Amino acid sequence: MQPLIIEPTKKSPLIELKNGELNFRGCSIHNDPKTFFAPILEWVQEYIANAPEKTTINIKFEYIDSASVKSLFEVLGIMKKLARRKQVKVNWHYDLNDPEILELGEIIQSKIDIDFNFIESE
Repeated sequence: MQPLIIEPTKKSPLIELKNGELNFRGCSIHNDPKTFFAPILEWVQEYIANAPEKTTINIKFEYIDSASVKSLFEVLGIMKKLARRKQVKVNWHYDLNDPEILELGEIIQSKIDIDFNFIESE
């Protein structure tokens, strides 16, 4: 499966989706997150059909708006299906000075049955 890479802008995150590793990093502020996340959701749907035994999802948002959270939740919901039969781990990175991002990760973890690893950065 071909990787999907979306370069970051001031309002959209870097997306790197490849075999065994999904990376989301930066800011996600979208008027229309469904359009931005559509190719990501499509890629993830195809990925889970032939995923390797282990998949790591690295998430490091500086800021994410509520509309983007909903789309991220959809991505992780699809990955939850994969986690039922293969190993899926989320590395949720958060800044020590940004408890809201940590709290968001904890809320998402409580709703999705995937192994989360919370990583504090300065």
